[in-house]
Amino acid sequence: MTKKKIKEENKENVSKAIASIDVIPALPVPVRPTRHPIAEVLDRFLCATDDYRDALRVGMRNAAKTRVHELKRAAVKIEKFAAKNEDGDHVLRAEGVHAARDMLEAMREVERLMDSRLLPLMARSFFIGLFSEMDSFMGALLKCIYARKPQLYKAISREISLSDLFDFDDLNDVKRDMLEKEIDSFRRDSYIEQFSALEKKFEIRTLKNFPEWPKFVELTQRRNVMTHNDGRVSQQYLSVCVREGVQFGNEPKLGEQLELPPEYLVEAIFILSKVGFMLAHTLWRKVLPDELDNANESVNETLFKMLKNRRWRSVAAFGNFALTEPMSKGLKDIDRRIRVINTAIGLKRLNKKEEALALMETVDWSASIREFKLAIAVIRDEFAEAAAIMRHIGKKGEIIEELSYHDWPLFDEFRGKREFQEAYEAIYGVPFLEQVSKDARNLSQNLKELDELKREEAAPRKSKGAVVRKKATVRRPRGQIPS
Repeated sequence: MTKKKIKEENKENVSKAIASIDVIPALPVPVRPTRHPIAEVLDRFLCATDDYRDALRVGMRNAAKTRVHELKRAAVKIEKFAAKNEDGDHVLRAEGVHAARDMLEAMREVERLMDSRLLPLMARSFFIGLFSEMDSFMGALLKCIYARKPQLYKAISREISLSDLFDFDDLNDVKRDMLEKEIDSFRRDSYIEQFSALEKKFEIRTLKNFPEWPKFVELTQRRNVMTHNDGRVSQQYLSVCVREGVQFGNEPKLGEQLELPPEYLVEAIFILSKVGFMLAHTLWRKVLPDELDNANESVNETLFKMLKNRRWRSVAAFGNFALTEPMSKGLKDIDRRIRVINTAIGLKRLNKKEEALALMETVDWSASIREFKLAIAVIRDEFAEAAAIMRHIGKKGEIIEELSYHDWPLFDEFRGKREFQEAYEAIYGVPFLEQVSKDARNLSQNLKELDELKREEAAPRKSKGAVVRKKATVRRPRGQIPS
């Protein structure tokens, strides 16, 4: 079998596997072959902020470790030349030309490392790059909105010469060009001006009415001074922050060097991701009210993905926003209950169990399906009751099946309890840990075979004849959703 044939067959198998799943078993969230463009743009932005979080964790940590190692190594080199003079003062001394050369090289290395700004410059690159993603997201979001509601093009007021008009093939090209210029002009404004312009254009008064607005403003102003003023406080930074209600612990002085410590960058990632989420869903519902079902579905998909990625703070913040009256409009009862449960999971994992329980109390669960009662029992740590409900549900409920017990973060703590493991074995006839081990072995074999296939595909072809290769047979563990 040729490499091309194997690739096509694997792709076809994966497509069939995905198409066979109508619902993610852990939650009733349909898996669609094509997603709504606004949902796609938002998901891309949230994935980018997640990547920046990982880059910060991995890149900065490794850079710091490397720099410490280099400093220690340079210190060892310089210590060889440490001595004391007649007065007992510490000096550097070398005997002979070669030793003097080595000492000078060691001194230059220490000086280079001491003068290095590697970590601050990396932090600045991360920070500015994060706002580049924000700019790209806002432009893409506006393009999606205009594409979904072409009437908005009539509000674009721009002139075009007759000679330039002849350069376009049709009216659609003209509209695209006008929109590109409109968005470019929009993005040249400050973020405060951008939000004010969106409020005016779409007749929304609440775009800036959220608790993190002052923090968001400070982030945008710090981005400006990092980009244009070498990170030093400007008068504009101070005046804008004061005007927008920024509360400083210690107000920085004019000309002071601003830092970007890791905890500040982590907070920036969270705030920008939340602002992007709120902005997308606010505009979506305002401009396209006929698409509430799509918007609500997108919210639940995002919350579930955040749960899977263990982004507990984002789940809690996004979920609480999504449960406000404007964001709950048109929401089906079952979807609201799912939203409440997933938000409560995030709160509980943040050690805010009382808030999670209070949120659960806002819903009447008495007539709910068994799966919701199971979730309530787990969140309340009523594990004996939860195990009894598991047995009652059996092998497959209305929205829960075996995969859910492996996959849904609701069960993370419960899985380690005796009550869960006994109930699981009674239902499925196999110990939970044994099934997990089997799934792990299958996954390991999958990865090994796929890695071998990639290596073969990457290897240079030695002959022009057909090459027969071993087919990688993908075994999907019951705890895995195919992707």
